[in-house]
Amino acid sequence: MKKLLKNMPLLAFVLAAASALAFNVPGDIQGEYGSENGTEWYDVSPATVLEGVDYQCNEVQVESHCTYSQPSDTSTPIGENDREQFELLNEDLDPIEP
Repeated sequence: MKKLLKNMPLLAFVLAAASALAFNVPGDIQGEYGSENGTEWYDVSPATVLEGVDYQCNEVQVESHCTYSQPSDTSTPIGENDREQFELLNEDLDPIEP
């Protein structure tokens, strides 16, 4: 019994660590897509390309969004600025199939 009580802090630590890993679910990695004309879409996810090098978001006067969560202008816009327009800078970037 003394041996069990002596190892109780270690057992509690192991149980806490296992619980933390078991209930910590990683979030979905969200893609980002942009299009200059609404027909050719480009994957501009941060892991794929760099903003300012491969594309940029320019401020415009009309309501427009630069990037979206899916390759469709009816999908959820990403970012809070609703007056930006997508501009492709890297002509070597291949469009994706929507």
